[in-house]
Amino acid sequence: MSKRALRRLIAVTVIANLVLGIFPFLSFAAEKSLRGDFNLTSMCRPDDFTAGLRVTNHSNKDQAYTLVRLGSNEKIEGVVKANKEALVKVKWRGANDTWKLQIDGHSFIKAIGNNGKCGTGKPDRALFNLISNCRIDDQSAQFRIQNRSDKDYKYNLVRVGGNEKYEGVAKAGQDSVVKVTWTSPGDTWKLEIAGHTFTKTADNNIKCKAAVTPPRADFNLISMCRPDHLKAKFRIQNKAGKDYDFTLTRFGDGKQYNGTVNAGSDAYVEVPWSSSKDTWKLSIGGHAFIKVAGDNKKCKTDQPPGDGSNGNNENSGNNNEGNNKEGNNGTGGPLPKTATDYIMNSLLGLGMFALGAFALQLQNKSL
Repeated sequence: MSKRALRRLIAVTVIANLVLGIFPFLSFAAEKSLRGDFNLTSMCRPDDFTAGLRVTNHSNKDQAYTLVRLGSNEKIEGVVKANKEALVKVKWRGANDTWKLQIDGHSFIKAIGNNGKCGTGKPDRALFNLISNCRIDDQSAQFRIQNRSDKDYKYNLVRVGGNEKYEGVAKAGQDSVVKVTWTSPGDTWKLEIAGHTFTKTADNNIKCKAAVTPPRADFNLISMCRPDHLKAKFRIQNKAGKDYDFTLTRFGDGKQYNGTVNAGSDAYVEVPWSSSKDTWKLSIGGHAFIKVAGDNKKCKTDQPPGDGSNGNNENSGNNNEGNNKEGNNGTGGPLPKTATDYIMNSLLGLGMFALGAFALQLQNKSL
């Protein structure tokens, strides 16, 4: 090999190792943030004309953001500090006001909802109700106390004009059934719960039917996949021998979907998706199932609904379609994911550069 060819070979080797040493730093700098680092949350209402939105930034750098009210030109821009939250006050026109957050290449859409006033500590009144159910017998009646919020609340049920009183706790996302004394169809009862008051007259209801509760194992709620970036899909299983009505309720804002799932069949429901932490409750056949939406993959159009899911664990939003993490290249294993990995790669490249330079110096001396 000639001297010129040898020198060219050494130079190419040095340059290649230098590039390989610097490349990890470049890829590290260009790495995109994760969607899970951010979120948009509808907060309380400061007054009758404004609402609060919270922009969350769990990344390690300050992020510029833009809030846009859908269907209008209203726009708010700002910066949320690294690992901080920004509280933004926006105009309120109604519970259906919907805002879109754009931050570091990610988008989040959130409806304002019927949130309570700030500082009152009171959840929205629409999350609660008092219902006159049925007559247990000639001396007693049954009331149902609804709590669609995501917290337990103490309640007092008092007969108006009398001393009869019942106290208890209405569990989050559940109905509480209370047996009271019945004297006439004009009996009036007052419910106090979460700072709200409801009054209901005991109707001359029919006798309560003896409830036959099917086995819990006949039903399930499964988080499936994402039809698009604004929706999630759930599967409701009914293995029982009869049709059952169901209610699917989102914690936090009480958004509901009602329907019927046929005997021995599954029902599929598409719901709004704002984050992987969205939590939904299924009420069916006297049972309740709670499921976190999870960070599932996009639904496949070439597979039957339900393929690839497990979802049999209550309070779990993960399934076989939801376990992929950002950053895996799928071929040959994941790239280094920590700063230490990048530094070690760079040091290796610089070491190879120094070795090449030393070899070049020795070669020059020998020649």
